[in-house]
Amino acid sequence: MYLHYPIGIFNTSYKLDSMIIRDRFLKKNLTYSPPCSSTDTLIYTNGIVFISQPLVEDRILSINDFIQGLERLSSEFTNHSLSYLPHPREQISLKKAQALISYGFDLVKNNKRSAEEYLLFNRFSTAVSAYSTTLLNIHEHVNCVYVPTYFGLNSTAKKIKSRF
Repeated sequence: MYLHYPIGIFNTSYKLDSMIIRDRFLKKNLTYSPPCSSTDTLIYTNGIVFISQPLVEDRILSINDFIQGLERLSSEFTNHSLSYLPHPREQISLKKAQALISYGFDLVKNNKRSAEEYLLFNRFSTAVSAYSTTLLNIHEHVNCVYVPTYFGLNSTAKKIKSRF
């Protein structure tokens, strides 16, 4: 099995002296500077984009629970085009791909830009996610909605609600 993080990375004493902390919450720097300028061409899309996370890969959700969340999402936004922006660590299994097709999602192929850059250049009506920090970064430029309860992440929903 391949793990994405070094062993011990989540221990509070793990090589703290050699790590660069980029946590904007700890540094109290929540301002995000968008990478686009006034001369950049923006593409406007009247639709919803779901910003995914590797919830199945990180064993936070089973594939079936994740697919049920996608179903809830698609039934909530029935009158909108739906796009799916996968996380770089996410794997699109056959079962997940079939669910995306079944529920009407178009898979976004974004190999060159960060999610933030992609969403700032490709303006959707609304960006939706279970809990991606991408929404925090772009909320001043794009309408953003957190939907952790669609995926059964009720404790995450309570934490997000208490912060905002």
